[in-house]
Amino acid sequence: MFKHSIIFLFVLFSMTSIAQLANGNEIIADGRAKQKVRPDQALLRLVISKKDSSEHKAINKLNKEVDDLVRTLYSLGFSEKSIRIADYEITNSENDDNLTKTYQAKNSLNIQFTLDTKVIDAFYREVAKSELKDLDISFNAYVSDSLEKNIRRKLVQLAIEDAKQNAQNIADALKIKILGVKQVINNHYNNYKGTLAKWEIVKFTPPKIPGSTKIEYNTSFDKFQVEEIELDESISVVFEIPKRQTE
Repeated sequence: MFKHSIIFLFVLFSMTSIAQLANGNEIIADGRAKQKVRPDQALLRLVISKKDSSEHKAINKLNKEVDDLVRTLYSLGFSEKSIRIADYEITNSENDDNLTKTYQAKNSLNIQFTLDTKVIDAFYREVAKSELKDLDISFNAYVSDSLEKNIRRKLVQLAIEDAKQNAQNIADALKIKILGVKQVINNHYNNYKGTLAKWEIVKFTPPKIPGSTKIEYNTSFDKFQVEEIELDESISVVFEIPKRQTE
């Protein structure tokens, strides 16, 4: 009896599936579009840390070097609005003799600006010529929200056209007619995110770069562009087709 019940349920499920397929009046087609985009924003993270057996001296050393760094940034045309404090901390640790302590004072700055490789090259050259010590630098390039929005708007249109073409190919093969669009689903194939910092775009005076007739470069930023970022959009479109008549 149990065996017969399983067979009956299987046959019922199969009949239901066939009925849904026979009465179906939809074609679901996917479309995709992608484009490589050159980043238009840059972010420099500058970290200075100083150590000393005296907390007071460690802080003084840190503040002096930060002042020197900020003066360098000002000389390149950066303004106060483009410089943000990302972190400032003072920690201590005991030495091996467990009798004395070492204090570390650290300050992290974020500098965000419109991407210009000559600006970055000038910055690194100025840092190399300065007397700054204990400075760690990291660089990141990303696509601004406004540029990404404009690119994605175009990609969505291209992805929809691709889906329409794919649906038409299916309809032609099945010799059926597409009646209209029932639903459009944005799959967000590549949900690219730029930097976490949401600052306004800051315009500043271009850096003081030597004459163009004879320039000596110390970094690769003047010779090469930053790597492009690929943006993707995937769209699923549900098209209506004539219902098939069941016998």
